[in-house]
Amino acid sequence: FVYEIRDLWPLVLIEMGRITDRSLVARAMRALEYFLLKRADRVFGAWRYFDKYVAERGISPEKVIWIPQFAVKERIPSQCTSPPEATPFTIIYAGGIVNFMALDIVLQCALLFQERSCNDVRFLLVGGGQELPRLRAWAMDKDLKNVEFVDPVPKEALYAIMEHAHAFVISMRGLPHHVYGVSLNKLCDYMAMERPIVYATRSSYNPVVEAKAGIAVEPENAEAMYRAFLEIKAMSPARRREMGRNAKAFLMEHHEVTVIANRVHKALSEICVG
Repeated sequence: FVYEIRDLWPLVLIEMGRITDRSLVARAMRALEYFLLKRADRVFGAWRYFDKYVAERGISPEKVIWIPQFAVKERIPSQCTSPPEATPFTIIYAGGIVNFMALDIVLQCALLFQERSCNDVRFLLVGGGQELPRLRAWAMDKDLKNVEFVDPVPKEALYAIMEHAHAFVISMRGLPHHVYGVSLNKLCDYMAMERPIVYATRSSYNPVVEAKAGIAVEPENAEAMYRAFLEIKAMSPARRREMGRNAKAFLMEHHEVTVIANRVHKALSEICVG
C-alpha cells in the first residue's frame, strides 16, 4: 500500500485560516492522515523534506520517497527562443490565480515600476482562479497600465506565450509549512523555458538558488521583488541566458519524468522484494 500526499492536509487549511486547529474537521483529517501514514508501506510526498513532517507525527521517515513535480522532456520546446531585447521587459506568471500564490504582491511590484516611471516593463498573469476578479479590480482601481491578465490556455499553447518572457515570477504566502520544502508544477515549466526566475518564498527547498537560476527574495515583500527584477533587467542578455541554461540543466537532472519514474520503480521494487 502506497500513500501519496500532494498537499499537507489539514495543516495547509489551518495555516491559511480556513479551519481551526481544534475543529472537528481538523481532528478528523489528522486522524485519517495518521491512520494512512501508519498503514502505508511507502509514502510518496512532493515536499523535499517531507520525511521531517512524517517523523514529527511519530512515523518512520524511512517510509518516505520524494516524488516532486516533474517535467516531460518531449513536451518541452527543443529550442527556446529568446525574446527581442527591444520589446518591453516582460515578466510572466503562469498558473492558478489563487490566494496561496501571493499575486497581490506581484501587482504591488508592478505598481512600483509604474510609480517610479520605469515604463519599459510589463507583467503578464496567465491563468484563472478565485482571486482573479479581486486582482483585476485592484489593478483597475490603481490604473495599472503595465499589467495584462491572460485567460487560461491549454498546456500545449502555454509555452508559446511563455516564450515572450524575459523573466518569470513565483510569489507565495510566507506560511510556516513551507519549511518542508514546496514543489511547484509551474516552477518546472519556468525552468524548462530557460529564463531567470524571481522566487519569493520561504521554502527550505529552493531550486532557483541551488541551480543559480535567478534571485530568491522574502515572500510578501513587493519592494524586494521590485529590486530583484531591476537587477535581472540590468543584466546582459548573455547573463540571463546563462541563468536560463542553469535552470533547465537542473530541471533535467532532478525533475525530469524518467528520473522520477526510476525513483518510483525502485521504491515499488523494494516493497515487492520485501
